Amino acid sequence: MITVRYENHEVDFYDSFHPFLASIFADYVIETKEDEWLIEIAEDLFFFTDAEEQQQIVAIAQSILEGDRKGIPSMKPHFDRRAFLYEAFAAHLDPETTFYYEPFLTFRLKEYGEVLIDCMELAIDEYLMEQDYQTMIENLRHYIRLTPAQRPMVHIIHDGMFSFYDEHFRKFTADEMEYYVKQELVFETNLDLSEMVISHSSAWRLVMYTSSQMNQTIALSYLFKRFFKNDSASFHFIKVKNNHKIDLHNKS
Repeated sequence: MITVRYENHEVDFYDSFHPFLASIFADYVIETKEDEWLIEIAEDLFFFTDAEEQQQIVAIAQSILEGDRKGIPSMKPHFDRRAFLYEAFAAHLDPETTFYYEPFLTFRLKEYGEVLIDCMELAIDEYLMEQDYQTMIENLRHYIRLTPAQRPMVHIIHDGMFSFYDEHFRKFTADEMEYYVKQELVFETNLDLSEMVISHSSAWRLVMYTSSQMNQTIALSYLFKRFFKNDSASFHFIKVKNNHKIDLHNKS
């Protein structure tokens, strides 16, 4: 219970102390309650009970709330949680009044709670995708380390689709591609032969050409750079200008 008493009769309460007090309460809720509520949501609604997982998910949720995850759509367009909390407190703070803080949090912040639930759902999706990505990284690391290079050189062209060429710029046939596919590479087993980039990349030297800005090709270039840099093999990524046809036969 909080009792508000304002005794400065020279300055109007609503012009001075009222906005200050509402702002203090809004910031206090975010700083002291938000993480606690997010953890409760993760545990009670989504059944994440491991403390370490909860902390990782809450960190993602906080970055979403702060707008730091640019690729994630807004939970509720134009919802500003600080502004919402400020207005909620401002509507119930008056001079010479008694303010019941805990009941207020329980009954007056429903929309804020709904936003936190939406945010946690997005954060969990991000967390699970990051876990899947790390698993893929480990699979790729395992594959590259244990699979000997089967060709001296492979050229990979991404021009809407992937195509693969040997060191003489000869395109691989479907039979050749199928022969070299490694079925134990779990994350490529459900792809078409032409999409199995990792399985066709077992070479001492790998060159990728693309004019695409797609996340797929950017991620592949990052992965290859990461895992070839400490090996005797080498990887080169060549960015081609948009709308320029990639022609290996004009390469020297």
